[in-house]
Parts: sequence; C-alpha cells; structure tokens
Amino acid sequence: MEENKKEVKIRIAGMGALGVMYGDFIKEQGGDISFVMDKQRLEKYRGQEVLCNGRSQIFQMEESSQASPADLVIVAVKYGGLQSVIETIQNSVGENTVILSVMNGIISEEMLAARYGWDKVIYAIAEGMDAMKFGHRLRYSRMGKIVIGAARPGQKKQAEKAAGIFKGLGLPYEEVPDIMHRLWGKFMLNVGVNQVCMAYGTDYEEFVTYSYGGAPCRKFDDSNTASYSNKTDYRDVHIITLPEIYLVAAEAYLKAGDKGNALLRLNEVRRRARLDAVTEINVDVILKERACELFGQGSRWIDLRRTQKLVEYNDLYNPQIKGRAAQMIGKKLLRPIPQAAIDANELMSAEDQNPGY
Repeated sequence: MEENKKEVKIRIAGMGALGVMYGDFIKEQGGDISFVMDKQRLEKYRGQEVLCNGRSQIFQMEESSQASPADLVIVAVKYGGLQSVIETIQNSVGENTVILSVMNGIISEEMLAARYGWDKVIYAIAEGMDAMKFGHRLRYSRMGKIVIGAARPGQKKQAEKAAGIFKGLGLPYEEVPDIMHRLWGKFMLNVGVNQVCMAYGTDYEEFVTYSYGGAPCRKFDDSNTASYSNKTDYRDVHIITLPEIYLVAAEAYLKAGDKGNALLRLNEVRRRARLDAVTEINVDVILKERACELFGQGSRWIDLRRTQKLVEYNDLYNPQIKGRAAQMIGKKLLRPIPQAAIDANELMSAEDQNPGY
C-alpha cells in the first residue's frame, strides 16, 4: 500500500554519498527526513551546507539521544562505522520501524538483526547509482534504485511497508523474490572493483572516468562511449573475452597431452598482440600469458591457486613474503568463510571453516 509521504517519518544514519543522495531526494519530494547522529557528529555537521549536483541543501539533523521512533531507518555508513551506528539509531527504532541497510557487503543485516530482530530488518541493496561525494559536494547522474526483499519468515510485511513508502515518495525501487542472489551479486561486483582500485592506488571516480571495466584496462575503452554526460551513456561490461577462451583451450589441450594444439591456441593470442610465436609450452608459459592478457581483471589469485603455483610464485615474485611463502600462506589456499555466514546456516559449524582459519 502506498504511504503518504508527509506522514512517513524517515531517518538516515550516515552522510556519505548514498545517505546524502537519498536525503536530498526525499527532502525534495517533501518527505519528513532527518539525519540521526551522536552529539559529536551533530556539533560537526549541524547547519553545514551540502551541494547536491550544485544545489544547496541544509539537512535537518537530530541527536540520537533526543530521537523518537521512525517509520523507516536507512543505514548508509561504511562497515567500520556500523557497530556504533547500531547503537546510535536505538531511539529511532520503534515497534513498527523498518530498518534497511544500503551498505555494500553481506553481513550488515545480520548485525542489525542481532540487535533489533528480523521482524524489523529487511534485506536491501543499492543498484545502478553513480553517486560520489567529496567533502560537502555530492554529484550523481543516475540515482539507480533500492532493491528490497524478504528472505526470512516475518520479513514480507516489512518489505511491503518499505515498498509502500518508496512508492509514495516516487523513490525508485524493486522488490524481488530472491534478494540473496542480488545481494551476493552486488558483493562480487564490489570486490572486483575494490581490488582493482587498491592494486593501482586509484579511487572510484578515476575508475569510472576511464572505463567501466577499470582504469587499468584501457584496451576495453571505447571512444564512442567514453563519458557519462547523460543518462543514455553506457559502457559494456566485459565478462569474458575471446583471448581468454583461447588461453583456456591452450591449458585444456596441454593437460590432455596435446602440445601442438595448445601452442596453436596460445600463439593465436600472441599473434593478435603482434608478438613472436613461442615454440615450447608448459603451465608457466600459459600463466605468464594469462598474466599479460588478463591484466587487471582479478583472476590471478584464482589462476595460481588452481594450478598449485600460489606458494611457488609468491616465493619468486612477491617481495613482501619472498622465501617465506609456504610459512605465510600455509594452508590458506581458500578464502575464509565469513563467520556470519556460518552462524546463519544451521547446517554449518566451526568445523566447516576452510583450513588455516
């Protein structure tokens, strides 16, 4: 059921890009919106102007100790601030409050529900937005949408209430039956982007300036779609490329004992790059070619792990643990299973954790 936007009380925790973007939209639609924060942050931010796409906004703010229950609480902070925010929103959460997190990651809902219960928390993710905030300036050309859903008993009613609030405001949203699939999909995308940004010492702004596939991957750039000047601009997202197929085939032929066809497939990639053909092939030759061809695409760790070269290559090429790779990596050839994921699955226990953790 659509809610009357003027009768709905919405509180946001977090004045980052997403928090301010949603606050800006709700305020412009005439909604009852305020940012809730502790006393120290209130003294810092109260009365400060925020430029939202060049428009001046001064938001309503309230100290957490003076807050009263809201209809909807949106949590939009970084992971490092979540634990304190869980307590900050305490007075904003009442018997019928809906709490949703637009944070990246997969455990914020579990942490919120541990404090307030699953009858108040619903699953949500923010998709398709390009909001970036620098200091007191926010800019975005695409607001995207909030995707919500119920994955546990008792969440359906609260998800429907959130949908009614969003509909009343005209805030873009989508209610989906398999919210966990969308949640993990967003998590995987963010992990890929964050790894590239970390490896090349860049940030998200520079990442999207050059290529949706990442600033380092300039071979994917298309000068015909090189900007985000309006909402119809686009960039292809490269999931898999033809050279990678050739390299997969080369590895398969090598494992089957057919070095002739393995060389043929690998040299096809080198020919396109205008490199001389190689005459000998083994796993190391293929791994070197994959390192060059798939540079910046986040597959190196997986390649080294599945070929059982992770320790050897770290000993050879990683200056931080050179000569100590076996000791440093040990049994940790798999990533750890998040403890929250183990706790949430009644069929799992600590014994199911991957070796080395």
